[in-house]
Amino acid sequence: MKIVIQWDGGWRVADRAFYFLVGLITVMLVGLLGALVGRLPGAVDILQDSCRHGWDALVSTWLIGPQVGLGTVPLMVIGGVLGVLFIALLIQWLVTQRLLRSLLRGQQPLPEWLAELTLELNLSLDHVILVKDRRNFSFCYGLRNPRILISTGMVDLLDHCELRALLTHERHHLENSDPVKVWASRAITYALWFIPIVRTLRDHFLVAKEIAADESTAWDTEGQISLASALVKVLASGSRPQFERVAAIGAFNVAEERVERLILKRATTLPELSRRNLFFSGLVILALFLISYGPYTSHAAQAAPLESKCKSVALM
Repeated sequence: MKIVIQWDGGWRVADRAFYFLVGLITVMLVGLLGALVGRLPGAVDILQDSCRHGWDALVSTWLIGPQVGLGTVPLMVIGGVLGVLFIALLIQWLVTQRLLRSLLRGQQPLPEWLAELTLELNLSLDHVILVKDRRNFSFCYGLRNPRILISTGMVDLLDHCELRALLTHERHHLENSDPVKVWASRAITYALWFIPIVRTLRDHFLVAKEIAADESTAWDTEGQISLASALVKVLASGSRPQFERVAAIGAFNVAEERVERLILKRATTLPELSRRNLFFSGLVILALFLISYGPYTSHAAQAAPLESKCKSVALM
């Protein structure tokens, strides 16, 4: 199954994959937490026992006492997912902060013409940061107060119309809070690495957000051509760093396919959501919930007759 974003209306579905990722991790954590709460009196003991005896003791628990061993599954999954999620978020934040510290040392005042263009696009002067760097790059950064950072190399490379199209593209990332979404989507992908469909959903979002940002420049034919021209110049320059691979930023990604789509108005095919990935993802999630709730429900069913028997003996 392929999802194709057409030129018209693509922005409406750009964030759908991102919110699906957020919903998926929320449902999993809440569902597994429900299984954990059902056996809450023994949850702390299970955790302490696992930490005390280590991996070998955990393996022996699975082999000797499947009911007790399976009871550790929701605890392990919740702890693992939250742990990886936190580490992934922290690493991206640290990498982004280090990148920004190095770039912002070369911050320059905006030229008058660039300041006028910024205001013309309904951006405040604080929204656009110019840094002295020969490389050609621009990106949107910031989790709470997004900003657009652009290099002097990029400003020198592009003409006025191309720069206007570029800033319009980045303005979409700013208004849509894309740096936060990129940050979260990558962390969720690492945390839910065992679900096959998660990586494809992340790639869907990363491609779709660029298409949506491109569409924001389509105020007229000149805007589309100017953005395509800017992309071609950046591609030809060959001096663009790949910041977006490691940092939590909404970057100006460059690809030949985007140029063709802007000029020829071709539809862009997103990464394929295969039925095989959907099937195995559903299978993994179902197995986790069956393992998490199965031992608890069977234990509760066995405990009920015993409890009634104890009550009857007490009455006698």
